[in-house]
Amino acid sequence: MARLILVLNPGSASKKLALYRDASLKLAAHAEYEDGKVVAELSGAVSERFPLPDGLDHVTEWFVGQARSAGVLKSREDIDAVVLRVVASGEAFRKHRVIDEHYERQLRTAYERSPLHLGPALAELDDVRKELPAAPVIGASDSAFHVTLPEVARRYAIPSGDAERRGLFRYGFHGLSLQSVVRDVRKRYGRMPARTVVCHLGSGASVTALKGGKSVDTSMGATPMEGLVMSTRSGDVDPGILLEMAAERSARQVENDLNHNAGLLALGGSGDIRELLKREQGGDKRAALALDVFAYRVRKYVGAYAAALGGLDLLVFTGTVGLRSFPMRERICADLGYLGIGLDKARNRRAGSGDEVGKPRRKPPVLVLECDEAAEMARTARDVLKDR
Repeated sequence: MARLILVLNPGSASKKLALYRDASLKLAAHAEYEDGKVVAELSGAVSERFPLPDGLDHVTEWFVGQARSAGVLKSREDIDAVVLRVVASGEAFRKHRVIDEHYERQLRTAYERSPLHLGPALAELDDVRKELPAAPVIGASDSAFHVTLPEVARRYAIPSGDAERRGLFRYGFHGLSLQSVVRDVRKRYGRMPARTVVCHLGSGASVTALKGGKSVDTSMGATPMEGLVMSTRSGDVDPGILLEMAAERSARQVENDLNHNAGLLALGGSGDIRELLKREQGGDKRAALALDVFAYRVRKYVGAYAAALGGLDLLVFTGTVGLRSFPMRERICADLGYLGIGLDKARNRRAGSGDEVGKPRRKPPVLVLECDEAAEMARTARDVLKDR
């Protein structure tokens, strides 16, 4: 029997929604801030843009209403299941599963470590419980993809008692995006290259090393804060600096600053790469520095993971910035010639999803892809529901 599945992918500054009838996408929406206001773009049965005066708080209710207006949904009771992206640290969140009472308690405990993502997810869960009390809610783990990490990549060199007692290991994130990339690459090339590096670049950003399509290292760690400089997150920081910061304010305040007041925002005065590129063109040196630091960190991880893999057979750019920002792809790849990478400026400038942007006959190829997390989440929900 075909199932109608509502896909919810809430972020700190955006929300993606989709309605699937089994593998068939019926309606999708992406709501995000533009110039301080929330705008939702609807696609599928209808394609329109809507200003949302209530911000992100009532996007799901609005989306269900749009689905009914488009004839995709007769009533909310027709929704058979809801799948929610779960970005949480801990062994309990390394697999996809139904969110029961026990799992929900674990999520609320984990909120202390990943508030930036779990806050919106838990708020979404509360709304779903009220609006669709009969529908099972599946947690699609953003870390499940990284269960293949070897111990050499998973372990931190901290006292073993702390690591074991508190579950302080590298879990990695952006797993749903990576699942989508692997599926797409296999379809396009007929196989998965032996050594692939994937750059998922958006408000949150990460680089992942894949060996035969399996994760062997990734820049995000026990939390999504580690690794690259991001929109408002610091990325890698000397632990000694954190101790200095904690001497002046509480751990909660330090956590808030590292999640919300750091990254590109701290360096360049804006967490939006589009805005920073505009400011750079106007001569803003802070904006230029922020963009240079961002590109440098990505480039450094690409080089490190090429070394870890023993070479590079494919470089992939995905995520909003990876897909849409040709200037940042060019900036990142500028000094990767030693790996054989060279971008064709014309191809890079006009590239869309599925396009290679490297110079002809240069290896490794550089591929631009739009990840489809919604399709992966719907597929995950169907797999989990089969076992019920």
